[in-house]
Amino acid sequence: GVEHLVIFGICANGDYICFNYRDNTESSDPKVVLVYHDDFVDDKSGKSSMVVNNVAANFDDFLNLLHE
Repeated sequence: GVEHLVIFGICANGDYICFNYRDNTESSDPKVVLVYHDDFVDDKSGKSSMVVNNVAANFDDFLNLLHE
């Protein structure tokens, strides 16, 4: 699921750029992930959720990936 993901950006195609608090809800330096809005995966119980892809270990690393 997308619980504990905080959206801070949306790509032109509709995908979401999020802070990932799923591993640690108290983190002050969460991972940054990309959530595909139109790609789904089923878990072991058959529940469907959007695909979540790791982008960076934290926000500073994410900013370092950006180019002018």
